[in-house]
Amino acid sequence: IMDFIEGPDLEEKLAQNGGRPLDEELVLDWGVQVCDALEVVHGKDLSHRDIKPANIKLQKDSNHAMLIDFGLVKPSHVQGAYGTVLQ
Repeated sequence: IMDFIEGPDLEEKLAQNGGRPLDEELVLDWGVQVCDALEVVHGKDLSHRDIKPANIKLQKDSNHAMLIDFGLVKPSHVQGAYGTVLQ
């Protein structure tokens, strides 16, 4: 079960904007919010592995960025596809 997040994902938001750049302050704020989410994920020794605009939802009322779709999450120490290699 997951929460319903009302609002567009970032891919939809980009399409709605007709190819024009989004507001810089909003984009930077969303980026910080996604990094905060990734900090929590990485703190649990996990890797999201599917960061893309379609996996970032923007809450309708608050415009808060939410990282979604944890279907490809793996422990950080596990080598996976996409050319990931342990250093």
